[in-house]
Amino acid sequence: MLDNPYRAPDSPAAVAVQPGPAPAMSPDQYRARRMWRGAGIAALGHAATVGAATLAALAFARPGDGYYYDSDLESAYIATGLLSQLVLGMTVLVYGITRIVKRDSLGVGLLVGWAVGLLVTPIPALMVLTSLNS
Repeated sequence: MLDNPYRAPDSPAAVAVQPGPAPAMSPDQYRARRMWRGAGIAALGHAATVGAATLAALAFARPGDGYYYDSDLESAYIATGLLSQLVLGMTVLVYGITRIVKRDSLGVGLLVGWAVGLLVTPIPALMVLTSLNS
């Protein structure tokens, strides 16, 4: 009776199907991932500009008398923010166009992410500036 071919095996792991290698990505999936990665890098660049403006305002601004536009905090924050956005823009344009010429979709993602970030970044920047003033 031990030779019964219909009997279940002692260990279910012995007959478990091992997963095979993952299927390769199609070129469209690869390009889409590279484009999203570029947009994420651009978003991190915009976050870095807000952080740089905040640090510069806290480090170099002198406090005022308590009026809203009396201190150098706003001036330092806005000047550093605009300067860092200008540097980010020039860097993204040069590197993004270079990547596009080399047929890499990372450049498209960088340029699209930078353009969308220009529209979105003023919202958190104003929120940070408001919190610095209070």
